[in-house]
Amino acid sequence: ARAERLSALVELSTALRALNRIDEIVAVILEKTTEVVGGSYSNLFLVEKQGESLVSVGHFPDFPLTQALRHAWGEGVTGHVVATGELYISQNLREDEHVHLLPAETPHLWKLRSTISVPLYAEGQVIGVLHAGVEKQQITDEQQFFMTAIADIAGNAIYRAGILEELEKRVEERTRELAKANERLQELDKLKSKFVSNVSHELRSPIASMKLAADLWERTPPEQHAKYREVIKRQTDRLAQLVEDILDLSRLEMGKTRGVAFEPVNFNLMVEQSVTAHIPRAEHAGLQLTLNLDHNLPEIQGVFTQLSQVVTNLVANAINYTKKGYIAVYTTYDAEKDEVCLQVKDTGFGLSLIHISEPTRHI
Repeated sequence: ARAERLSALVELSTALRALNRIDEIVAVILEKTTEVVGGSYSNLFLVEKQGESLVSVGHFPDFPLTQALRHAWGEGVTGHVVATGELYISQNLREDEHVHLLPAETPHLWKLRSTISVPLYAEGQVIGVLHAGVEKQQITDEQQFFMTAIADIAGNAIYRAGILEELEKRVEERTRELAKANERLQELDKLKSKFVSNVSHELRSPIASMKLAADLWERTPPEQHAKYREVIKRQTDRLAQLVEDILDLSRLEMGKTRGVAFEPVNFNLMVEQSVTAHIPRAEHAGLQLTLNLDHNLPEIQGVFTQLSQVVTNLVANAINYTKKGYIAVYTTYDAEKDEVCLQVKDTGFGLSLIHISEPTRHI
């Protein structure tokens, strides 16, 4: 019988080396423990990584549980073995002062006469407790020997599996992080391409206005030069502001942004300056560009240069896509909603509703 038990230990050790999951390892340990000890029941508790408790990770024979069995530190035989770090034998389960049966396990353990409980060690620390119980006789020295041997094998196997599971978890987490990072890089690459396209568009607009104003300057009498000089000056300022905005984006990426501070803005003045700068270009294209300002507008909170850029984009696009006719710019104030609104109307060919992804909104 002893030879058979030793052979069973070898089989247990061989079987555990081939397994990597804790639940599979626990199932083999419990079945072999019951077989080697010659008992009728066994279960295994592991120390939780967080919190001061021990949780049951399996029992043999198996029985259904609505929730995991738990013992607090120092509670019952399980808590006692963890606290002392030593093997414990209860030769009379019903009279042992350390025995504390949980309601879910009482029907299955109360029929036992004696139990033996051994600590599972790994890296010099107790990581769990292995229990085995017999129904009719007391625990013998030979059963103690084999339980101790099983505990050595089981502790190392569970510790190894725990490390592997933790590594696999970290690998999975890292893989997810890398996948998200890759998606983010692809998104940033698209944004970069869009940004370069937008910057090119924004820079071309004031340059085109300046070239047109300079050309008209050369072709018109001196009394009109002041008008075109003002257009060139204003577009030069706008070009400088665009460059400064690009530098702000660079500072933002480097964590050195100055931040955006809203301030009172004269909306009519901003719109008038932005629209006036496009009058030469509109006239050159044979278009009528008109401005209709509501003089009841209150000041708004915003950034003058960025609002001006929005208006410039709208007017420039209207000129680009209007072959003939007019472009009319309106400012209005809705006192009931306390909203300042901008409208740009033109006689261009426009877009079909099917091609508009979002509803058109007032600014």
